[in-house]
Amino acid sequence: MKKSCTAKSVVLKREAFASASTLMSNYKKEEWGDIVGYEGLYKVSSKGRVRSVERYRIYRPGECRLVTGRILKLNRNASGYPHVKLYTNGKHKTFTVHRLVITAFGVNPLKNPSVNHIDGCKTNNEYENLEWVTHQENIIHAVDSGLKPLSQGENHRSSKLKVKDVLDIVLKASEGRKKTEIAREYGIARDSVYNILNGVTWRTVTGFPRVCICEEGK
Repeated sequence: MKKSCTAKSVVLKREAFASASTLMSNYKKEEWGDIVGYEGLYKVSSKGRVRSVERYRIYRPGECRLVTGRILKLNRNASGYPHVKLYTNGKHKTFTVHRLVITAFGVNPLKNPSVNHIDGCKTNNEYENLEWVTHQENIIHAVDSGLKPLSQGENHRSSKLKVKDVLDIVLKASEGRKKTEIAREYGIARDSVYNILNGVTWRTVTGFPRVCICEEGK
């Protein structure tokens, strides 16, 4: 029994050492970038860590102390995304870590509004796992990866449309296709097309705000 316990302890120690070695190897490739608006106060890494910067802080006239930088503890918001509080001038704001990372290391030439986790893991905030996408692309990826099960929309028993159909309708309307023609193509009422485009239905897919638009000439 004693020999068995000893062998098990050796295996556990080896596994712990291997895990620590992998972690250290990853951190050797880690890059740190400034956080916009918090330069000189905080930095974010390409591996999804956030730290405060070592700096001198004035507590009162004539008294200046060195504040040691440290890795900040991350919490999760209601949606499961890691977030962190950053302080400046006695006030704080909360930021999701994935946005801090991609803003510091990634370019967004198309000005896309959403950030997508490529592997579908909300806690994997390494830069290589993040990409700028449109709202629609983000929704499709979330549905396909099971992150956003649809309790309504295409899963509704009376729904005639799928997520792809709704996005196609939006695209065709933006190209100038007539609403009546689009409705006929998908076998739905013309009012259903207006509801989609005006944010009355399918808002979680289109991202459109709900508006009231009275149009003439149906």
